[in-house]
Amino acid sequence: MKKRIVAIFMVVLMVVPGVLAACSAAQEGKSAPEAPEAAGTNVATINGVDLPLDEFESFFVFNKKYVEVIGYITPEMWTEDAGNGMTYERQYLDSMIQQYVQQKTLELAALDMGLSVTDEEVQAELDTIKADEELKTNYEEFLANTGIDEAYYQELLKQQLLIEKYDTQLRSEVEIADADVQAFYDANAASYEQVWARHILVETQEEAAAIYDRAVAGEDFATLAQENSVGPSAENGGDLGYFSRGQMVPEFELVAFDLAVGEMSTPVSTQFGWHVIKVEDRLDPSFEEYQDQIKTQLAGEEIAKNISTVIEVAEVNTYPIYDELLGEGGGILEMETMEETTQE
Repeated sequence: MKKRIVAIFMVVLMVVPGVLAACSAAQEGKSAPEAPEAAGTNVATINGVDLPLDEFESFFVFNKKYVEVIGYITPEMWTEDAGNGMTYERQYLDSMIQQYVQQKTLELAALDMGLSVTDEEVQAELDTIKADEELKTNYEEFLANTGIDEAYYQELLKQQLLIEKYDTQLRSEVEIADADVQAFYDANAASYEQVWARHILVETQEEAAAIYDRAVAGEDFATLAQENSVGPSAENGGDLGYFSRGQMVPEFELVAFDLAVGEMSTPVSTQFGWHVIKVEDRLDPSFEEYQDQIKTQLAGEEIAKNISTVIEVAEVNTYPIYDELLGEGGGILEMETMEETTQE
């Protein structure tokens, strides 16, 4: 049997609310969306564990319906050319098999850790959703719009809870040294600075220079902005509020962050015109204010690396039935079949 390693990108599994946006098919006895007749075979294996074709078919049918419900695509679009020689349906099939393999890989990793989700935990989560009127309304609309029943939804919820437990377990095992947190802050200290600024935007340098002279002479900056600025903030006296680095165009940002509180700039040119900028206040947060946030961020990055590694090293084999699901036409994935090795 030929083997290959499939590297796939991590896709965040989202609940909307409490509903798994990317989910596997229902177990036997659960009412899943109607799927094509199963061939009674497997679509693939992960680390030697079979992935039944009928589960993948239900997964695919459900997700097609899901993206229709949320408005990403209309039913009529599925047969249209996606611009790469494939229909949108075929392209989505390729995307879904990657997502299906990824999710199943994480579920298997969680089970290998000894993690599990009980029926009581699923019911408790469902009871919490039903106790919140807003969540309950969204939940009932979701069932109605996608055509699934509560038993199927409980399977989706069980899968979501299992992956959440997996994430929690990984977080408990990650240790971020205080020195690494300090080093990250030191390297990125500038990104935590904020300034509160006003500006007056006009079309020419001459207009900006004249307004600058009037402001220096003592005229109220906010009033000058209301009377002369052509920018959308004019009615608020040119008030831009607090902003961080990276939120304004470079020419504007460079000057704004270089000004002291109460200081005004000479005319500054950007793609929008000419500005006179006044800084009203500055915030320079300390390390202590951000250390917890940084630690959480670094832990999240470490967990993402761990999850990516689990996915990348998973040993995946796909069966030829994959290419038969929607007829002729190659897909995005390079498929290597198990039949090839049996014939060699």
